[in-house]
Amino acid sequence: MTELRYFDALMFLGKTPDAPTREHSTTDSLRQTLDRYGFDRGLVLPMTPGCSDPAYGNEQLFSAAQQDPRITPCPFAHIDFRKLGTQDDAYVKTLIDRGARAVCFYPKAFTRGMAPRVTGDLLTSLQKHQLPLFLFETGMAEAADIAEQYPSLPIILPQAEWKSNAMIRTLAATPNLHITLGLGFSLYRGIEAMIDLGCQRQILFGSGYPLSEPGAAMCGLCYTSADESSLEGIASGNLQRLVNSVHNDQNTKLTDTPDRVPAQPKSTSKLILAARTGKHLPLDNIIDMHAHLSSWLRMSFHGGRAEDMVQQMDQTGISKSFISHLACLTAEPKWGNDQVIDAIKRYPDRFGGYAVCWPIEEETGINEIRRCMDAGMRGIKIHNGHGISYTHEGYRPVWELADKYHLPVLLHTWGDMTDYESIFQRYPNAQVLLGHSGCANEELYVEFAHKYPNIYLELCHSFSRHGIVEYLVEQAGADRILYGSDAAVHSYGQQLGRVIYADIKEEQKEKILSTNAVRLLDKTRAYQ
Repeated sequence: MTELRYFDALMFLGKTPDAPTREHSTTDSLRQTLDRYGFDRGLVLPMTPGCSDPAYGNEQLFSAAQQDPRITPCPFAHIDFRKLGTQDDAYVKTLIDRGARAVCFYPKAFTRGMAPRVTGDLLTSLQKHQLPLFLFETGMAEAADIAEQYPSLPIILPQAEWKSNAMIRTLAATPNLHITLGLGFSLYRGIEAMIDLGCQRQILFGSGYPLSEPGAAMCGLCYTSADESSLEGIASGNLQRLVNSVHNDQNTKLTDTPDRVPAQPKSTSKLILAARTGKHLPLDNIIDMHAHLSSWLRMSFHGGRAEDMVQQMDQTGISKSFISHLACLTAEPKWGNDQVIDAIKRYPDRFGGYAVCWPIEEETGINEIRRCMDAGMRGIKIHNGHGISYTHEGYRPVWELADKYHLPVLLHTWGDMTDYESIFQRYPNAQVLLGHSGCANEELYVEFAHKYPNIYLELCHSFSRHGIVEYLVEQAGADRILYGSDAAVHSYGQQLGRVIYADIKEEQKEKILSTNAVRLLDKTRAYQ
């Protein structure tokens, strides 16, 4: 694959009061980000509509665009409720004249809906001028209904419900509906599935900067198995086509294709240089410490068998994945564990296994864990999604086994872990992996990593928060941070991008991707 050119469809300018400073942006930081990642241009939205005066955010945006032609404004479409709809067309023309090539809208925050009696002629005017509309706070079905009412209006969902089974089918049935890859889109083989249904012109690359890590979206795209034409369209061509269709009136279209030398990324990292062209990563023994077989009824799955996971691992350069079955969320662990055992037998060099259990009964609890360990599994996965706490009495023999043999125990966490601290104290030899570290309450993850030497921070998280890897490395050190993908829920490539593009040293990336996992696994004792 040749290196892609990027027109980022989802960047933000400004700050919100509930976000850390690493998730704030200025005109200068936008320019630096365009330089660092090698983006030709960025469609930039104001951060302020959700919390203050949208007119102020728009003025900041237009000012930024005047300072750097690579910044393309996507202002908030503000409705003046003191007037009726007669001013809407003139208002849209004014936005276009000031350089807007799309607009964004937050229906719940400002209008409590998208009914014509509230929005007036705004959507009609946007459709007339072919000015794309970014819809926040809107579900896939509702957005599709609006798109059908305005069939010539490009509608873009920046936060598509990518876990929904209906997402891709809805997109395929609604040709003027588009989605971006920013703000957490990490569906395993999801881009391939959309292309297979003919949606390649409806997908827009978006980084989500400064809310999410641009490198995650880049790797998610670059490690997609698709024809180069589709990838080029997603990276820049599809958005450029929409932008070029904007016009001031029915007869005059605007020329908006920049005559510019392609941007060059400012990086000498071997990992980044390989990732930009979708090449096998030049690092031996990359180990994924959090992956899954199978599918889940509530989510959209496009794989999850051992065969397709090995193919994805080969493409990215992952040597081995440690897998559990999503039966960890059910009362029927044996059928899932049997599939993991089968995968390990067929691909012994590519998979390691986590045993899962249902601790309410001895047969499905500790006895099931022992059966799996006898079959060659290397660790234990415990999930609280079925409502059973990690401190439940049924888990006591499981924790005792892990403590005796120094086994890895992968826990699903989501920020609040104070109830589990007694476990970390009682079983100091169990190697505890806190899944999704940094997804929320990142300070607590750092605190526990400092207090308990048997705790490891495992990184997988769909949203890929900007700067979180750097934060954890700075605050907790790189020696107990582990790469995990959460495949086949999330994309191997998208999750790798969070580490590959992190602003940390190359040796720290190697620790996270490889050597920390090797060192952890070396601590386990032979099960007997």
